[in-house]
Amino acid sequence: SLPLTLLAEAAPDEFLAAVDRGLAGDQPILLELFREKGDALFSSPAHTQLLFALETLAWSDAYLSRVVIALAKLARIDPGGRWANRPLASLRSIFLLWLPQTRASLEKRLRALDSLRERIPEVAWKVMDALLPKETDHQGPTARPRWRDWAPEGDVRVTRMEYGRAIHDLIARMFDDVGVDGARWSDLIEALPELPRDDCDALVAKLATFANEEIQARDLACVWNALRTLISRYRPRPNSERGLLSELIDQLVQTMARLEPTEPLGRFGWLFGNHPELPEGRGEDWRAYELEVASRQREAVQQLYGRRGLAWLSEFVQKVELPDRLGAAIARSDFADEVADDLLNEYLRLDQPRLHSFVSGFIHGKVYVAGLDWAKERLRSLGLNWSSTKRAAFCVCLPFKSATWEIVEGLDSATAREYWTTVRAFYIEETEVEVASRRLLEHSRPHVAVDLLQHHVRSPNVPATLVCDVLEAVLHCPRNDADQQRLSGHDVSDLLEVVSNSPDVDEARVAMLEWAYLPALGRHQYTPKLLLRELARKPEFFVEV
Repeated sequence: SLPLTLLAEAAPDEFLAAVDRGLAGDQPILLELFREKGDALFSSPAHTQLLFALETLAWSDAYLSRVVIALAKLARIDPGGRWANRPLASLRSIFLLWLPQTRASLEKRLRALDSLRERIPEVAWKVMDALLPKETDHQGPTARPRWRDWAPEGDVRVTRMEYGRAIHDLIARMFDDVGVDGARWSDLIEALPELPRDDCDALVAKLATFANEEIQARDLACVWNALRTLISRYRPRPNSERGLLSELIDQLVQTMARLEPTEPLGRFGWLFGNHPELPEGRGEDWRAYELEVASRQREAVQQLYGRRGLAWLSEFVQKVELPDRLGAAIARSDFADEVADDLLNEYLRLDQPRLHSFVSGFIHGKVYVAGLDWAKERLRSLGLNWSSTKRAAFCVCLPFKSATWEIVEGLDSATAREYWTTVRAFYIEETEVEVASRRLLEHSRPHVAVDLLQHHVRSPNVPATLVCDVLEAVLHCPRNDADQQRLSGHDVSDLLEVVSNSPDVDEARVAMLEWAYLPALGRHQYTPKLLLRELARKPEFFVEV
């Protein structure tokens, strides 16, 4: 069969009409092209050929508008996937201001964009956002016609004057469409440092009037947080080569002050994210920064509890980026002891990851402040009424060390069993690796033990016989084991190196391990040392292999 690109090039009108028919209805037939099938490494989804065909037609200014609408309809139904070839990416490449993948003039491209804004505004905004200037950018070639003379011999040349005008016209259209949508304003604010000065000034001035608009709390928080992030990144270096000028920073600071959210999540939720951007910026001293963030997190939960008790907490747990940071902040608060029992009874759930993350942060924080005696007291006072599953869930949140294991062993056998079958091995002292690994082996979790050993494989506290026991146990695990993980050749090499060089491990055991793990070694450094010797001197082993 002919490639779609050749069919599209041979009969553009018929091809585009067929695409229109394929996009009709509530369940368009072309949606099936996005289904990813087969081996992801050696096959490609069928929709890529359709995109190539439309990109080919886009080189002609006569078909540009129809192609743009077709791609926008495809973008609207695109379910996403592993492949980078997406309808939105094709649209971006066609309209790209500094390297457009079409022969159409800027005026015709803008008319096609205006048509898209009118017919499919949500996709049009995504396209315009993708076209905003960036500090670094790249674009590869799209499909080009083979027989038609629609495309030039080389790249479409764009002058500096045309590029500057294109940015200005793009920003003017985005100003018209942004309204009071917080997410759209965030897009514009993020791009502000890369805009030409005139457009930058216009955006800052428009933002200054934004505070007087009647907007929803969610949109207000979105704008305020975008401003906070921008100011934090550029405030320490307002006069650097790529930084914002001091007067613009000052204006943005004033605007941000007027827009500060009043609802709790918008005002404080950002503090419980990964490296939150403080409004005054981040200096060189990381320790001072972390202490300041921790202080503000504590102040935030203190304010919220003082005004609303715990009425705000469930929303925060579900929506902040890192619930464990929220739990840790409450653990450091003045009211931690007042609410500890309620939090443990309500949020201690292993089956709900966000709740478990929150309560784990709280327990870790309390143990850090009050020690393991606090945990023992909770188990004595509350744990008696808990199920063994809940007691195990509590213990899983404690530091992974021998003092915790002693607490676990002092509880009932069901709790101890559930603890060792669910706990994750991390941050452990070298002297405790062997005990933890043996416990994990006893509870049929050799893969977790392997993960633990990989971090301490060269330690003198890790006997080679233990490594050998763990590697052998992995081989006997069922394939549907919940802890099953794929060992890398590098990890296997390190572990086999330990056992093969140890006089404490029988050579026959090492040879069997080298044989069993041979497929995992691939091109890695380790070469079997005892396997060939065993094959040569033991006929029965040779036959077995």
